[in-house]
Amino acid sequence: MGNGGNVYRRGEVVIRPLGPHSEATNQLLQALELTPFVAPVPVGVAAGVQEFRWIDGDVAVPPFPRWVLSDGALASAGRLLRTYHETVAQLEFPPDLDWSREGVVDPQGGPVICHNDVCPENVVYRDGQAIALLDFDFAAPGRPVWDLAHMARMWAPMRPPDLVAEGMVGLDPFHRLAVLVDAYGLQPDDYEELVDAIVESGRAGMHFVRSRLEAGELAFVHAWEPHGGIRALDQILTWLVSNEAKMLAALRQEDPLSPTRSRAPMAS
Repeated sequence: MGNGGNVYRRGEVVIRPLGPHSEATNQLLQALELTPFVAPVPVGVAAGVQEFRWIDGDVAVPPFPRWVLSDGALASAGRLLRTYHETVAQLEFPPDLDWSREGVVDPQGGPVICHNDVCPENVVYRDGQAIALLDFDFAAPGRPVWDLAHMARMWAPMRPPDLVAEGMVGLDPFHRLAVLVDAYGLQPDDYEELVDAIVESGRAGMHFVRSRLEAGELAFVHAWEPHGGIRALDQILTWLVSNEAKMLAALRQEDPLSPTRSRAPMAS
């Protein structure tokens, strides 16, 4: 939303404004270019804007089409996030890079550069499979479980039914949480940390949106006013806290396809 109307395509190039942390994110993207993981490739900077190589594929935006809300599409995105974490865990960056310090980043820090905004609008699909991540503006060091928690909140979605985005009405957030986490491959021993991170990332996310609403940023005002503005943020956080036990119960159910299936630990 922060770049609304200022990002556009020209031929095989995407042009978007430079951000306060572009130097750090460019180093991340340049390092990813040397791996099999697909992400935007910086190709030039001029007059306050930056150019990236176009990634061909399908990206879902509100009102979300049904195909992106299927269990298969969700699982594919979860596997993509796991692949990103395993890839970025092998990369090294200078210790003095100026990563995002927005409220959505992991307050504990962590061993990988988290994306911190893996919403449907930032995932590219081809033939129904998630193949790339976009928009690394909030990238910063953190725990993989924090990144997964952000994704779960936005994809399940983890919020009261009357505050669900258009196109997501009727989805079972607890079933979808389990689908996502199973596809990602989180260890059962990490379920409690994930649920804690879902609530804490929700608190951080709501604080981030509240600050934008109080500042009168039009993109946030237009997105949240129809749902009740700041009052809706409080309702979402209350819902998250009151459903912690239900989230954990959903995660602890046996996999119906393979009851003895174990989750592989993520590379550190």
